[in-house]
Amino acid sequence: MSNTNRYEPSKEHLLAIFHIFQYYFDKIFPNKHCYLCHQTSDTLVCEYCLTDTYLHLLPAPGHNLLENQSIVGNIVPPLYSGLYALSEYKGVVRALVNQLKFSGKTLAANVLAEFFEYYLGGKLNINQAIPEAVVPVPLSNQRHISRQYNQSRILSLELAKHFSINSDDLLLRTVNTKQQSSLDKNERMLNIRGAFKVAKPIDYLSIALVDDVVTTGATINEACKTILEHNPDIDISVWCMAITLK
Repeated sequence: MSNTNRYEPSKEHLLAIFHIFQYYFDKIFPNKHCYLCHQTSDTLVCEYCLTDTYLHLLPAPGHNLLENQSIVGNIVPPLYSGLYALSEYKGVVRALVNQLKFSGKTLAANVLAEFFEYYLGGKLNINQAIPEAVVPVPLSNQRHISRQYNQSRILSLELAKHFSINSDDLLLRTVNTKQQSSLDKNERMLNIRGAFKVAKPIDYLSIALVDDVVTTGATINEACKTILEHNPDIDISVWCMAITLK
């Protein structure tokens, strides 16, 4: 019998199948070991790792970083009212972000959300800085197909669970821009201009945009601009796992 019509799955299809399998495997067989130290644990991050892991925390975790002039001086003038980051883009947090972003290890998002709530949650509650919803920064269709998932969306879903709020896909990315990492601040602003559109009516009073890493803030600022054009009264903050300091 001829095999000329035999179906050969593409690399992208195989990767998609792997991620679907991983998702359902994790649901059926919940993790019983700490993600970080691999010791037996009923939680994804054991108590010891949660409290004792060294992170490059920013001063006063949970504090609005827009009140820090050394940070504000290195980002695009913000259209958002608050910037909250877990850590500098170093060490354990950098490793977890890279595992999530480039290695398909989606459980890393849950670990990052655990740390974010542990170190920032109390201060955010005290300052009444928890929004009605978190909103992931979207990927373009081309990049989403290549990666098979949006790391910011996975982070948004995990943060929503930890803070008991909504995660809502309010934005679409309509332009497949160049990678921002190789561009300077002005080039990033030009590269991302007009890249987003609103996916649905925005009825929230407050939201937090979620991204993995903030460097110049050009991407999140453009996302804010798009949202504010549709709802100029909404209060927007930014929640990210790491910030690149200069």
